Amino acid sequence: TGVQTCALPIYSGLLVGTWGVLCAMEKVQTHPHLDRMLQAVEAFRQFDPEMPAQTISVFLAIAYHGEISMARLKTLLGIAQSSVSRNVSMLSATTRHGKPGPNLLRSWENPDNRREKLVTLTVQGRRHAAILNAILGGSR
Repeated sequence: TGVQTCALPIYSGLLVGTWGVLCAMEKVQTHPHLDRMLQAVEAFRQFDPEMPAQTISVFLAIAYHGEISMARLKTLLGIAQSSVSRNVSMLSATTRHGKPGPNLLRSWENPDNRREKLVTLTVQGRRHAAILNAILGGSR
Protein backbone atom coordinates (compact mmCIF):
# COMPACT_ATOMS: atom_id res chain seq x y z
CA THR A 1 0.00 0.00 0.00
CA GLY A 2 1.91 3.00 -1.29
CA VAL A 3 1.14 6.62 -0.77
CA GLN A 4 -1.65 7.82 -3.03
CA THR A 5 -1.29 11.23 -4.62
CA CYS A 6 -3.99 13.83 -4.85
CA ALA A 7 -4.20 17.39 -6.09
CA LEU A 8 -6.67 18.64 -3.46
CA PRO A 9 -6.77 16.73 -0.18
CA ILE A 10 -9.77 17.44 2.05
CA TYR A 11 -9.26 17.20 5.83
CA SER A 12 -11.85 15.41 7.92
CA GLY A 13 -13.29 16.96 11.11
CA LEU A 14 -11.58 16.94 14.47
CA LEU A 15 -12.09 13.44 15.80
CA VAL A 16 -9.07 12.60 17.94
CA GLY A 17 -7.66 9.24 16.89
CA THR A 18 -9.65 9.01 13.65
CA TRP A 19 -7.91 11.53 11.41
CA GLY A 20 -7.60 10.76 7.77
CA VAL A 21 -6.88 12.79 4.71
CA LEU A 22 -9.44 12.12 2.02
CA CYS A 23 -8.89 12.66 -1.66
CA ALA A 24 -11.91 12.43 -3.89
CA MET A 25 -12.96 8.84 -3.19
CA GLU A 26 -9.57 7.39 -2.22
CA LYS A 27 -7.89 7.48 1.17
CA VAL A 28 -4.42 9.02 1.14
CA GLN A 29 -1.87 7.44 3.46
CA THR A 30 -0.46 10.07 5.79
CA HIS A 31 2.35 10.31 8.27
CA PRO A 32 1.09 9.92 11.88
CA HIS A 33 3.13 12.90 13.11
CA LEU A 34 1.54 15.18 10.53
CA ASP A 35 -1.89 13.88 11.43
CA ARG A 36 -1.23 14.71 15.10
CA MET A 37 0.09 18.16 14.19
CA LEU A 38 -3.02 18.83 12.15
CA GLN A 39 -5.18 17.71 15.08
CA ALA A 40 -3.32 20.15 17.34
CA VAL A 41 -3.88 23.03 14.92
CA GLU A 42 -7.55 22.10 14.60
CA ALA A 43 -7.83 22.08 18.41
CA PHE A 44 -6.97 25.80 18.26
CA ARG A 45 -9.29 26.48 15.35
CA GLN A 46 -12.26 25.44 17.50
CA PHE A 47 -11.84 28.83 19.22
CA ASP A 48 -11.38 30.79 15.98
CA PRO A 49 -11.35 29.15 12.52
CA GLU A 50 -8.94 31.84 11.31
CA MET A 51 -6.59 31.83 14.32
CA PRO A 52 -3.15 33.09 13.24
CA ALA A 53 -0.08 30.90 13.72
CA GLN A 54 1.46 33.72 15.79
CA THR A 55 -1.38 33.41 18.32
CA ILE A 56 -0.78 29.67 18.57
CA SER A 57 2.95 30.35 19.10
CA VAL A 58 2.17 32.75 21.96
CA PHE A 59 -0.02 30.14 23.66
CA LEU A 60 2.57 27.38 23.23
CA ALA A 61 5.40 29.57 24.59
CA ILE A 62 3.35 30.39 27.69
CA ALA A 63 2.33 26.75 28.13
CA TYR A 64 6.00 25.73 27.90
CA HIS A 65 7.51 28.47 30.10
CA GLY A 66 4.69 28.99 32.60
CA GLU A 67 4.18 32.44 34.12
CA ILE A 68 6.16 34.85 31.97
CA SER A 69 6.40 38.55 31.26
CA MET A 70 5.12 39.91 27.97
CA ALA A 71 8.55 41.48 27.42
CA ARG A 72 10.15 38.03 27.70
CA LEU A 73 7.60 36.61 25.24
CA LYS A 74 8.50 39.41 22.81
CA THR A 75 12.16 38.37 23.00
CA LEU A 76 11.51 34.61 22.84
CA LEU A 77 9.23 34.82 19.82
CA GLY A 78 10.90 37.74 18.06
CA ILE A 79 7.68 39.67 17.63
CA ALA A 80 6.63 43.23 18.46
CA GLN A 81 5.31 44.09 21.92
CA SER A 82 2.02 45.14 20.33
CA SER A 83 1.76 41.68 18.71
CA VAL A 84 2.32 39.99 22.07
CA SER A 85 -0.41 42.12 23.68
CA ARG A 86 -2.83 41.55 20.78
CA ASN A 87 -2.29 37.77 20.79
CA VAL A 88 -2.57 37.47 24.57
CA SER A 89 -5.82 39.44 24.38
CA MET A 90 -7.16 37.10 21.67
CA LEU A 91 -6.72 34.17 24.07
CA SER A 92 -8.01 35.88 27.22
CA ALA A 93 -11.52 35.81 28.74
CA THR A 94 -12.33 39.11 27.05
CA THR A 95 -10.66 40.19 23.82
CA ARG A 96 -9.31 43.69 23.24
CA HIS A 97 -12.57 44.43 21.41
CA GLY A 98 -14.59 43.58 24.53
CA LYS A 99 -15.91 40.33 23.07
CA PRO A 100 -15.85 37.00 24.93
CA GLY A 101 -12.60 35.09 24.31
CA PRO A 102 -11.58 31.47 24.92
CA ASN A 103 -10.21 32.24 28.42
CA LEU A 104 -6.95 30.34 27.88
CA LEU A 105 -4.66 33.10 29.24
CA ARG A 106 -4.71 35.61 32.09
CA SER A 107 -2.53 38.71 32.25
CA TRP A 108 -1.96 41.23 35.04
CA GLU A 109 0.32 44.03 36.08
CA ASN A 110 3.43 42.86 37.95
CA PRO A 111 2.98 44.21 41.52
CA ASP A 112 6.79 44.52 41.87
CA ASN A 113 7.23 46.39 38.57
CA ARG A 114 4.11 48.23 37.45
CA ARG A 115 5.51 48.75 33.93
CA GLU A 116 5.63 44.99 33.38
CA LYS A 117 2.72 42.68 32.55
CA LEU A 118 2.79 38.99 33.39
CA VAL A 119 0.81 36.27 31.68
CA THR A 120 -0.02 32.65 32.48
CA LEU A 121 -2.44 29.89 31.52
CA THR A 122 -5.88 29.80 33.11
CA VAL A 123 -7.44 26.52 34.25
CA GLN A 124 -8.99 26.27 30.78
CA GLY A 125 -5.58 27.02 29.25
CA ARG A 126 -3.92 24.25 31.27
CA ARG A 127 -6.66 21.88 30.17
CA HIS A 128 -6.10 22.86 26.52
CA ALA A 129 -2.33 22.39 26.89
CA ALA A 130 -2.94 18.88 28.29
CA ILE A 131 -5.19 18.07 25.31
CA LEU A 132 -2.50 19.26 22.90
CA ASN A 133 0.12 17.22 24.74
CA ALA A 134 -2.06 14.11 24.48
CA ILE A 135 -2.72 14.72 20.76
CA LEU A 136 1.00 15.06 20.09
CA GLY A 137 1.79 11.81 21.90
CA GLY A 138 2.88 13.05 25.32
CA SER A 139 1.48 11.86 28.59
CA ARG A 140 -1.25 13.89 30.26
